[in-house]
Amino acid sequence: MMVEAQADWKSRLEDTQHRYEQMGDWRVNKLQEYYEQQLKRKRHCADNDSEEENTTMQDIDAEVACLQEKLLVSDELLKASQKECSELSSKYSKLMFELAQCKLSLKNSEKLKEAAQAACEGDRSVLIKELESQLAAMREELCKKQDKIQELDGILEDAQVDCRQLEDDLKATEKERDDLDLKLVEKESDLGHSLDALSDKQRILDKQLLSLDEKDEHIEILEKKLKELHEKYDSDMKTMTTKTEELEERLKTSLMDNKLLKSEEENNTENVHTLQSEVRELKNKLKESEEKLLQAEAMEQTHQKEIENLNHINNELEDKLSALEKAEKTAIKEMISAQNCAEEHRKLLEENTLTSQKEISKLKTQLQSCMDNAEFVRLLKEELEGKSFKFEQLENENECLKKSLEVKEVEMVHFKENRDSLLKAYENMLKKEKEDTERYKREVQRYQQMFLKNTPTPNKSEYEMKIRKLNEDLEKKNQELKGCYVKLVKLGEKYKCGNQHEVQSNESQSTALSDSKDVNRQRTRTRTRTKAVDENTQPPLTSSEKKYASRTQSNSVGRKQGCNEKTKSRSRRKNLFSCNLDESSEITPVETEEIPPSMSPTRILRSHRR
Repeated sequence: MMVEAQADWKSRLEDTQHRYEQMGDWRVNKLQEYYEQQLKRKRHCADNDSEEENTTMQDIDAEVACLQEKLLVSDELLKASQKECSELSSKYSKLMFELAQCKLSLKNSEKLKEAAQAACEGDRSVLIKELESQLAAMREELCKKQDKIQELDGILEDAQVDCRQLEDDLKATEKERDDLDLKLVEKESDLGHSLDALSDKQRILDKQLLSLDEKDEHIEILEKKLKELHEKYDSDMKTMTTKTEELEERLKTSLMDNKLLKSEEENNTENVHTLQSEVRELKNKLKESEEKLLQAEAMEQTHQKEIENLNHINNELEDKLSALEKAEKTAIKEMISAQNCAEEHRKLLEENTLTSQKEISKLKTQLQSCMDNAEFVRLLKEELEGKSFKFEQLENENECLKKSLEVKEVEMVHFKENRDSLLKAYENMLKKEKEDTERYKREVQRYQQMFLKNTPTPNKSEYEMKIRKLNEDLEKKNQELKGCYVKLVKLGEKYKCGNQHEVQSNESQSTALSDSKDVNRQRTRTRTRTKAVDENTQPPLTSSEKKYASRTQSNSVGRKQGCNEKTKSRSRRKNLFSCNLDESSEITPVETEEIPPSMSPTRILRSHRR
C-alpha cells in the first residue's frame, strides 16, 4: 500500500512539474511571438520610426534573452538540488534504519547471551517461564501495535482525504492561473492592437500636421498678398478721390471762366474796360489756377501742357477768343477721358475686389478645414491620453496579477513541501510499525524454535559453539555499527546543520558502542563456556510444525519441571530476567539473513526421539 501510494504521489509530482514546465515554455513562446510580431510591424514602418524605439526594442530583446538564460539556469539548479536532496535523504534514512537494526540486534544478542549463561548455571524452567512471560508481553505489544497501525491507517486515510482536497484546491488554483494567463495574453494582444492603431493614427497625425504646416505657410502668403492688395486698393482709392476732386474743381473753375468769357465776349464791344477788368480778374484767377495746377503737376503731367496753353490763351485773350473755345473743348475731352479712366479704374478695382473676395472665401474654407483638422488632432490627442492612461492601468493590473501569481506559487511551494513532509512522516511511521510487527512475529517464531531446541538433552559443547558464534556476531555487528557511525559523521559534515538532538543521539550511540565494546571484552575474558541457541540457522515453522511444536513444548516443559524440582536445589536458581515487562518488551528481534527451507515434520520427530 505505502509503495503504491509513494509511486502515485511521485507520478503526480512529476506530472505537476511537467505541467509547470510546459506552462513556462508556453508563456515564453507566446512572449517571443508577440515581440517578434511587434518587431515585424516596426520593421515595416522603420523609415518613419525614431531611433529611440529601436534602442528600446533592442533593450527589451536583451532583457528577454537574459531572463530566458536565468530561467534555464535556475531550472537546472533546482533539478540538481532536488536530486541531491532526495539522494542524501534516502542515504540518511537507510543509515538510520541500519543503525536502529544494529542496536536492536545488539540488545537482543546481549540479552540472549545472558539468558543462555543463566540457563547453563541454573534451572531451565525459570528461563522457560521468563520466555513465556516475554511471549505474553510480546503478544500484548503486538496487539497494541496493531491498534496503533489501525489508528495510523485512519490518520493516513484522513491525510489522503486532506491531500485530495488540497489537490482539488491545487487544480482550482491552476485553473484560475490558466484563466489569468489567458486574460493576460488577451490583454497583451489588445495592447498590441491598440499600440498598432496608435502608431497608425500617429502616422496619420504626422501627415496631417505636415499638410497643416504647408497650408499655414500658404495661408500666410495669401494673407500677405491680401494685405498688399488692400493697401494698394486703399492707396488707389485715395489717389482717385483726390484726382476726381481736383478735376471737379478745375472743371468748375473752367466752366465759370468760360461763362464769364462768353459774357465778356458778348459784351466785349460795349464794355472794353469791363472786359479789361474782368481779364485782370481772370488773370488773377488764372494765376490761382496756375498755382493749383502747379500743385497737381506731380500727379498728372498731361494737364501741364493744357494749363500752359490756357495761360498762353489767357495772356492773349484779346486776340484769340477762339483759342479759349478750343481750350474749353480740350478741357471737356480731358474731363470725359478722366471720367472714362476713373470708370475703368473702378471696374478694375471691382474686379480685384471680387477676385480678392473669392480668394478670401477660399482661404476661409481652407481655414475652416484647418480648424476641423485641428479639432480632429485635439480629439486624437485626448484619445491618446485616455488610451495611455488605460494602458498604464492595464500595466499596473498586469503587475498586480504577476505579484499575486508569484505569491500563489510561493504558497503552492510551501504547501507541497508541507504535504511531502507529512506524507513522508506518515509513511515512515507506517513502515516502522509494520517492521516492528514483522519483527515481533519473527521473534515469536524464534522463541518457539528455542523452546523446541531447549527441551532435548543439553550438550555443553553445542552451547559453547553457539556462544562463540554469538560473540562473533556481536563483534561483526559492532564493526557494522562503527561503519554506520563513520557514515553518519560524514553526512553530518556535509549537512552542517544537524540539531542538538541528533548530536546527543550520536554521542549516546558512541558511548553505547564503547560500553558494549568494554562489556564484550570483559565477557570474552571472564565468560564461562555456556550453551546458546543459534538464531540465524533455524528454519521458519509451518502451520503443522507449529502445532506439533506447541504439543511437544508443553510435554517437555512438564517433564523438565518435575526433574528439576527433584534434582537441583533452589540455591542454584537465579532470576535471569529480573527486569520489568517494559524492559523485556524492549527485546525486539532484528531482521536476519534469509533462512533455509524448513525440515520435514518426520525429521523433527526423529530428532526429538533421539
